[in-house]
Amino acid sequence: MASGLLTKESPKFSELQFRNRVARYRRWLEGNVSPSATRSNSRELAEYQRVACRPILIHGKEVTVFAPFHPERAALHTFSRAQLAILGSLLLLWGGALAWKGPTLLVVASTLITLLYVAHLLLQFAILGTHLLAPAEASGDEGIDEHLISALNNVDWPRYTILCPLYREAAVVGQMVNALRALDYPRDRLEILLLTEEDDVETRAALKQLALPAHFRVLVVPRGYPRTKARACNYGLLHARGDYLVIYDAEDIPDPLQLKKAVLTFAQHDHSLACVQARLNCYNPSQNLLTRLFTAEYSLWFDLVLPGLQRLGLPLPLGGTSNHFRVSVLRAVGGWDAFNVTEDCDLGLRLFQHGFKTVILDSTTYEEANSRLSNWLRQRSRWIKGYMQTYLVYMRHPLVYWRERRLRELCSVQLVIGASAASLLLNPLVWALSIFYVCTSGRYQAFYHLLFPGPILYAGAFCLIFGNFFHLYLNLLALLHRRYYALVPWALLMPCCWLLDSLAAYLALVELLIRPHYWQKTLHGFHLLKQPQPINQFSSTVIPATPQRGPSEIEVGLTPIRLGAHTPFRPLRLVLTPETTIRPLPRIRRSRPHDLGALVTFLCACLSSITACLYFFLHQEILLYGDAYAHLRIARSVFDSATPGLAQLGGVWLPLPHVLMLPFVWNDFLWHSGLAGSFVSMICYIIAALYLYRGGLRLTRDRWAAFLCSLVFMLNPNILYLQSTPLTELTLICMMTVAGYYFLSWAQENRPRYLVLAAASTFLATLSRYEGWSFFVCLLLLVSLTSLLKRRSFAEICANTLVFALLGGLGIALWLAWNRIIFGDTFFFLHGPFSSEMLLSSFARAGRFYTYHNVSLSLLTYMLLSVKTFGPFLLFLSLLSFIFFLLSHRLRPETLALIAFMAPLGFYVLSIYSGQALILLPEIGPGHDPGRLYNDRHGAAVVVPAALLLATLMSSGLRLLRGRLHLLGRLACAGAICGQACFIAATGIVTLQDGLYGNSCTGTHPVSIYLARHYNGGLILEDVSPTNFDVSEAGINFRNVIYDGSGRLWQQALRNPAASIDWIVLNPRLPGDRVARALPPGSPLLRQFTLVLIDSRSGMHLYHHRGRPPLPDRPIPPELLTAHRLCPND
Repeated sequence: MASGLLTKESPKFSELQFRNRVARYRRWLEGNVSPSATRSNSRELAEYQRVACRPILIHGKEVTVFAPFHPERAALHTFSRAQLAILGSLLLLWGGALAWKGPTLLVVASTLITLLYVAHLLLQFAILGTHLLAPAEASGDEGIDEHLISALNNVDWPRYTILCPLYREAAVVGQMVNALRALDYPRDRLEILLLTEEDDVETRAALKQLALPAHFRVLVVPRGYPRTKARACNYGLLHARGDYLVIYDAEDIPDPLQLKKAVLTFAQHDHSLACVQARLNCYNPSQNLLTRLFTAEYSLWFDLVLPGLQRLGLPLPLGGTSNHFRVSVLRAVGGWDAFNVTEDCDLGLRLFQHGFKTVILDSTTYEEANSRLSNWLRQRSRWIKGYMQTYLVYMRHPLVYWRERRLRELCSVQLVIGASAASLLLNPLVWALSIFYVCTSGRYQAFYHLLFPGPILYAGAFCLIFGNFFHLYLNLLALLHRRYYALVPWALLMPCCWLLDSLAAYLALVELLIRPHYWQKTLHGFHLLKQPQPINQFSSTVIPATPQRGPSEIEVGLTPIRLGAHTPFRPLRLVLTPETTIRPLPRIRRSRPHDLGALVTFLCACLSSITACLYFFLHQEILLYGDAYAHLRIARSVFDSATPGLAQLGGVWLPLPHVLMLPFVWNDFLWHSGLAGSFVSMICYIIAALYLYRGGLRLTRDRWAAFLCSLVFMLNPNILYLQSTPLTELTLICMMTVAGYYFLSWAQENRPRYLVLAAASTFLATLSRYEGWSFFVCLLLLVSLTSLLKRRSFAEICANTLVFALLGGLGIALWLAWNRIIFGDTFFFLHGPFSSEMLLSSFARAGRFYTYHNVSLSLLTYMLLSVKTFGPFLLFLSLLSFIFFLLSHRLRPETLALIAFMAPLGFYVLSIYSGQALILLPEIGPGHDPGRLYNDRHGAAVVVPAALLLATLMSSGLRLLRGRLHLLGRLACAGAICGQACFIAATGIVTLQDGLYGNSCTGTHPVSIYLARHYNGGLILEDVSPTNFDVSEAGINFRNVIYDGSGRLWQQALRNPAASIDWIVLNPRLPGDRVARALPPGSPLLRQFTLVLIDSRSGMHLYHHRGRPPLPDRPIPPELLTAHRLCPND
């Protein structure tokens, strides 16, 4: 019995633990139904009725809202006097400033709008992060196991009141009554109040045809102003005799156990918990397109957004139904604001304002999704109007939030309430500006640059792309989380719903100004039209009138409250009943034991990373590769160039590694030393080691084998060297390792969040190196194949594939769009002037593509490189373990995950076979040339999959050993790993050798030495990529370089260099050098320049302007004359 008795957040209970927990719940429930609690609640109800029934005077007329009235927090007046004064002043200032400084004012407006979008997007990221990165057992909601409820079947439950406000709901009252009858709660402890309006004869006639049990009561809400749901609920609260209360709408079908789950949730908290919000969703999602999109929005709001806000500690705007309250707290805060058309949102904020909490209950109430557009617009405009009302109410005294340090509440009011409504009004304007820019092909760039200065333009573009994408993607994720697989593809049409949302927002704004308290009635029952059922089929018995307390029995007619009196509001004293004073039950949470293996892995990774970087830094071997200089130069040029900006990222190398360097490369020392790039690689190295440990642990369930797996990676000399340099291999390895781990987790557990995390990591991999693109394609195929092997439905397979493809492939789409927008060519990175195709052309002309269209030699080349990188002994064991793993697991999810880790290996073999990449080794090709090394760092991709395969072999082998033999086996494995690392280091670290004397080495240019001695300032004109010359070698800031990324300055310098240029670097031998083509020897444009240096070996020419001051003569910096700086490959 006990094995099935588990709560969602707890581990398995023993039978004794389960019985103790049931006993404690039983004692808590007994305290709730004591006679003292009943007497206390009666006194509280009488006191509340006296205060709530006082009428108020509005324009000389008495109005009763059936709740304590406080003008300062009610939406009776749309704007307060202070708000009207501020708004009027702002409009006057706006008009004056527009006439005086129109462009400046437009920039201010665009800046404020952009900041609003940025803040809202950051909140979305935070909400998504809480969902994806929270521990798997921490769902964020309150889970009550049904077995626990079954064990409490014979106890006395507290009294519960259900309020059902009804107006023109004759079509659905039969469904509603059936749903309420199905609730699993003792009838003698349940009170259901059906609240009908005085003129709603039709609904009461329909109710009279139903056989309502004795615990149902039909109440007639007296006619009055305003006619809102909140006013009806307040009237029901006057009659409520329960300890707890919940609101259900007419079309609701709640979970039958929801009331008991709510009570037990209250039991797990102290009296600060005021409300338990159940989830809402729809029972007719497939009726038409509108219901599909409506269901997606509901799934997003109640399954992701509200739990995310709860985890962030922000106030929760309640849903309109399934709010479970402590009645004492609800009366203490004054019930609902009858003048607010989204009373639920207002009440959620007010509870937080009074120090009460709201939690999300893992129980769902199903509602009817709106299926008709006109009905949808009425409902949505009412919701948006209510959010506007709530925002204005809670911003009447904004400085109070600062004085009382209620910044969380202020953040919620601004971003969740205010920004949600404001963005709907601003979206059409922003979309129109974007569409106009695209349709006019950027012919009005000057206007856009005026309207959006550089940083604002980047932030706005970021919000436009990622804001729209992630809001769309969150809908897909919510549907996947809810397992509405057939609806996932339909969520791609959410932009249609956004347009309707903006239309509804403008309707709401008009109504806010004209008739703010008008309740736009939502019609229900359209889902029943296809199969009409007469109401009298439920029962033909006419029920007798149920005794109820009429309005005349409630004290009314007390002295009216005049609005001009400014009577201070004092909330009713919270009556402490036994259920609020009893000590709450301790919540049993899953203990998260500290993973000692992960901690040791982290410490070892940090130690080895720092030690290796320090070693190579002291030996001046960080910047051996020309690519290392190039990566640093690109990152630095974003803010240190003649024309700074993100366009300096270029269109050939993918941008993520350079973006990650930005926090470090601004420092001159870190830039010149190369440590700005090393720090990025080191961080990626540590993350990769940790996730390799986690991946090994998932594969083997053996912490020691998992640690040895990460140790193989951490001690590999080639990995240690690459992580000490600004090269981008470690960034890719990190992202692919993280993506592979989450893919493995998803394949094993089928949790949507793991699939999304795998897609997010793949997205980053596709922006790191082009190998990540093949990794994305491989994982995309494996996602579909995994779903097929698990016999998932076709709808689930399509949903999983779509969710992964959209996020995982976003990086590729963005890069193609970037190339199109910046360079006018979608595939600029393939055949542009600095692409790999152009860079490899010299090797092709020299006949050094030995592997081109040679399958066996391509395989042999990469296999030999793998041996040099990983070591022959460990690589042999990895191949052996792969064979054993295939034989034992065949096509299980773990096998597919290992294939995902191995995807880059196939990419490299295919690349060198097709001529898209080149790897040179001394053993491949004619003779044996020790200097024939190039791109040998590509072998690093073999380390991660080989390490995982070794982990499976070591785990299987160690399981066969017992006692001391097991310990000796562990030590032997660790010794073999260390021994192989020493062997690789002793025989030559191939990645280091390539940088020292291979074709990847970039020696010190004589031009660098000359400039280091004689440079006295001024602009330098050069074509950076063909010359492969980096001014940072000479200690010169990149802002002094005019190159092809300098825009108009580049064109002007080529036409007339003497006007602005002091130095010219060119190489007539290079056909791709555009400076040399524009300024050939003997060109009249060079008459103002003196040729000061010719490098006979490389053909580099250096010119200096004649009219400049005499050049200084400084000693040569010693770091330019080290041994590796003199390699012959310039």
